[in-house]
Amino acid sequence: QPPGVDPGIQGRVAVDLRLNGRPAALRFEGAAQIADLHRRDVLPPLATQPVRVNFTGSANLPGRRLDLAELRSEAGTVTAFGNVSGFLESPARRPQWDLQLRLNRADAGRWFTALRFFSPRLSSKTSSNASSDLTVTGTMDGSVHFLPGERGPVAEGSVVVEDLTLRAAGIDFETSTNARLEFSGPIVRLHPVALAPSGERALTASGMFDWTTPVRGASIIQLNAVGQDLALANMAPLGAALGWPNLPREGRVSVNAHLILERDEAPAYTGVVSMSKVAWNPPWLAQPVMIHTARINMAARHVRVAAMVLEAGESTITGSLEHAEGRAWQADLHATQLGSSDLYKLFATRQPIPESLGEVQARGKISVTRLRLRGLMLEEMQSSFLLADKHLSLRDARAGLASGRVTGKADVNFTKSGPEYEVSAKLADVEAAELLPDLAAGPISGTVEIKANGGT
Repeated sequence: QPPGVDPGIQGRVAVDLRLNGRPAALRFEGAAQIADLHRRDVLPPLATQPVRVNFTGSANLPGRRLDLAELRSEAGTVTAFGNVSGFLESPARRPQWDLQLRLNRADAGRWFTALRFFSPRLSSKTSSNASSDLTVTGTMDGSVHFLPGERGPVAEGSVVVEDLTLRAAGIDFETSTNARLEFSGPIVRLHPVALAPSGERALTASGMFDWTTPVRGASIIQLNAVGQDLALANMAPLGAALGWPNLPREGRVSVNAHLILERDEAPAYTGVVSMSKVAWNPPWLAQPVMIHTARINMAARHVRVAAMVLEAGESTITGSLEHAEGRAWQADLHATQLGSSDLYKLFATRQPIPESLGEVQARGKISVTRLRLRGLMLEEMQSSFLLADKHLSLRDARAGLASGRVTGKADVNFTKSGPEYEVSAKLADVEAAELLPDLAAGPISGTVEIKANGGT
């Protein structure tokens, strides 16, 4: 199957149809059976047993009208009725139609599975979305009236899902109240519903999406999420099942956020996310980064990370980050201690940094209480910096060294074999006795050039 092409749906349909009457007053009844319904990808068959429905209706063939008196599932949980007129006319015009759907204790899990079949955006084979790891249980009651609109089909009605449970990676997210879906025109709205594993704090979710283009995917999706002090051990599997993989699985998070997804547009996030005691351990880092605290404020085209306290190796990093669309990240950071060996150990996996991070550009100010470089211990280092194209530049750097001062610049290239360093510095009144005890004495002033790589 060529990439990006909908693999389509296959199966077997058997129809038993009985007709009587004349063309202008034709009555029909019968039954249909759909078996082995599946897609040409990794999705399993829609149902292990054939789907059977019974139907009755009438038709006026000269008048180009068909009326469906009733279509009923074998279990009686789904019924439908409606009509279509104006088909097969010459000259051709758009037929008029009307369909009403009623649900009575219908299986929500089966409907969710069917939705995945009819929308390749929800298939793990045709999308980065991992919804194949997500299962739904519950029962649905309600009615929806479908009819044509000026720009496509529209609907009015509502469906209530009782005993809704989402399962992701073996974790059941249950609801304490019924979930309600409201159809209004081309939009479906999910009223706020609280989801929580047994004994855990709840995540309240709500949202809306355009239901009229299932094959192409919704033209717009809006999601809201609110929760306090949630365990990432539970939220990460749910996030992965909904299309956000590789989230940290250790720590706590509070969220009050809003997401807008429009077709062919980048996701738009607004709101606040707070983290505490989060262990971030991506495969390209040899050591985990502990996020003790961080608060992410998201607005249209603007992100700010404040109250940030990170721990990597033996260093604690504090400060803030800020980003506006079309501009480099702005940062104001402080590290308790840092050294070339620390960076070497952090990137010792030799696995490449993801392209998305490698393309990040940032500038701002950085200070380090103790900076060790090739045996030199710099104290209270302050500098401006620029990060771009996997290259870190320090400019107008100044620090204390052996009772004296050092100023200059430094460059760090993050290569596949490890960090590479170039330092050009001026020394002023540096005490030789502190740098080379028992070997030299007196103040040192001058220029020094250092090139190093790896953990040196």
